[in-house]
Amino acid sequence: AAQVVMPLTMLLIIPIMMISAIITDPNSTTSVVLSLIPFFSPILMLARIVITNGALPMWQVLLSVALCLLTFVASVWVAAKIYRIGILIYGKKPTLSEIFKWIVRS
Repeated sequence: AAQVVMPLTMLLIIPIMMISAIITDPNSTTSVVLSLIPFFSPILMLARIVITNGALPMWQVLLSVALCLLTFVASVWVAAKIYRIGILIYGKKPTLSEIFKWIVRS
């Protein structure tokens, strides 16, 4: 678990750092694209909604929600594949390449 903490933490830090770009121009192409990235959208889409007083196109909000849901389902599916094989190698620390092999193999 310690190997995965830093990348997951960065998924929370990057959108917080990008809020200044959202505040500057909430309807720019950069703001729209960043707010549609599933790991960034819970923070950035909410910031865009607040900044524009809810005047965003509904399709952007719905697309953001749909992408987040699809990412959630895919993440659970991948985690289940890793867990199914990883539980059998109790006591051995898996490498990143082994984890990718488990995802592809099962």
